[in-house]
Amino acid sequence: MRSSAKVHVLVYRSAAMRFDALYAALACILLAIFIFTIIGCGGGASTTAVKLETNYTDYQGPRSVHLNNFNNWTWPSPASPDYDNRVKILALRDRVCLTEAYGKFSGITPQLLKTHNPNIEVFRLYDLCCKNSWDSDWQKDKTALEDCMQTPIPYADIVRNDWWLRDSNGNIVEENASTWLLDVGKPGFKEAYLANLLARNANKGFDGFVFDYWHPSIPASWFADGLTYRDYAGNSDWYERAWKPFIQYVASGVRAAGYKVIGNCAGTIYNEGAWDRTQIDGTIYESWAFGWNGEWLSEETIERAVEMFGREQIEVWTADYGLRSGDPDYTRKACFALAMYYVALPGSPELQARRFYQHYGDSTAFWDTLWDFYIGTPLDNRPSHQPGESLFARRFSRGLVLLNYGHSNSVNYALDRQYCDSRGSIFSGTISVPPRTGLILATESP
Repeated sequence: MRSSAKVHVLVYRSAAMRFDALYAALACILLAIFIFTIIGCGGGASTTAVKLETNYTDYQGPRSVHLNNFNNWTWPSPASPDYDNRVKILALRDRVCLTEAYGKFSGITPQLLKTHNPNIEVFRLYDLCCKNSWDSDWQKDKTALEDCMQTPIPYADIVRNDWWLRDSNGNIVEENASTWLLDVGKPGFKEAYLANLLARNANKGFDGFVFDYWHPSIPASWFADGLTYRDYAGNSDWYERAWKPFIQYVASGVRAAGYKVIGNCAGTIYNEGAWDRTQIDGTIYESWAFGWNGEWLSEETIERAVEMFGREQIEVWTADYGLRSGDPDYTRKACFALAMYYVALPGSPELQARRFYQHYGDSTAFWDTLWDFYIGTPLDNRPSHQPGESLFARRFSRGLVLLNYGHSNSVNYALDRQYCDSRGSIFSGTISVPPRTGLILATESP
């Protein structure tokens, strides 16, 4: 960081530096590390994909972050040499969501995860208003996914009852060749959905269900705007006559059976009062710190997400589908997203326990050692935020988090004491936080 801050960088000496032929190259590398370190968690863009950690962490101390695994859909094979590591890494999360295929081909069950982590809650994922060709009962092209369904209603029942969503010309509405949309308002659909869902999961040990394809607007509206429908005049007609009766019936039935209900993108950060929130136990911000393609979000969107994340009374998971290890700015972005989680946490310890962080990474059960960097618990009820500045600051019992979510300007911040980051770099005095940068700092060295 280029400022009046005292920044001490720890450099490990290498015997290779004795060789003149390598000296210049190593000096350049060390300079790059220095620049990377002083601007916080990231800043210097790499040109290759980051290799994510796959070894089980032996860290046994407390963590400041609660974790989920949403969007990590690539399951470990029992035949792979790192299978045990992957299972243990997965079990370090507080919330885990598995598809039927994930469970079948990985051998991972709620019971297995709970042998490693008795406090974990394990959910099963299903789609609400679409049917995918990879479901094993879709005979169009039989795959290896035998007896695995992401929509619990059999394909044959859908065809027999004509439960497809149809456009004004009578054609089945398709998102693509593999995903066809369903009309949840058709007679008998909601009853069949709930009955099949409960039957397929009886005595399996799941704590609840995560529902994807949560579409209070008519589902094709997000990829085929302007399409007209045979049975619905538009979004409000769909919402009142199809969506609300379906969700109310299924969610109440699932909860009556003792399961939790989590809705992916069940309402946005701009409609926290949506009726949908009253029917569920939690929601997922699948786009948290970044857009669907990994793009930086607007300052207004970040501010609103931080506000809503702290205000929600239900359980909230973050997922960041667009934050991937192949991004040349991955390291910086991963720290930014976690710093945003920290500054956005609710003030209430009860609500803090209902917040769970995650990003896509490489879609496997990976581990980020930054998650082990302990900063304690929030001291401030909400983050401080100076009007006209793009900086959030939040004090923790053993650290401090700063988030400059602005796109262009650095912001100065006067530290009250000496801090260090997860790499051991020391920060003190008045520092300048660059734009699009998160700093996660502790009062003690890692």
